[in-house]
Amino acid sequence: MDSINGISRRMCLYRPKQVLPVYSDMAELIYQSAKEIETAIHCLKDPVKFKDKITKACENVTEIEHKADELYFVGVSQLFDKEENTKELLKNNKILEILERCVDEEEDVTDTIKSILIKLA
Repeated sequence: MDSINGISRRMCLYRPKQVLPVYSDMAELIYQSAKEIETAIHCLKDPVKFKDKITKACENVTEIEHKADELYFVGVSQLFDKEENTKELLKNNKILEILERCVDEEEDVTDTIKSILIKLA
C-alpha cells in the first residue's frame, strides 16, 4: 500500500508532461497482483484445505512480476530512445522504477505467504 501511495505522490510531485502508456500497463499488473494476494490471504483461513489455491495465487504473482520486469525494461528503453528533455527523462525513469518496485514488493508478500504455508505444514 505504501508503494502504491508513493507512486501517486510521485506523479503529483513530479508532474510529468505526459503520462506514458506503460504506466497504465504497470498499474494493471499491480492490480492483478493485489487481487492474487487477496485470494491467497483469504485462503489462509484454512491453509491445509486451500494450499493449492494459495500456491497458485503466489505463482501467478511471480508470473506477473516477470511481465512487469519486461514492461519496465521496454519502457525504459523507449524512454531513453524517445525523450529528449532531460528533466522529463529523469522524472519518467523514476516513476517507472517505483512502479516496478511495487510489483517486486508484491512478490515479496507472496514469499512471506509461502513461508507461512511451510511453517504450517
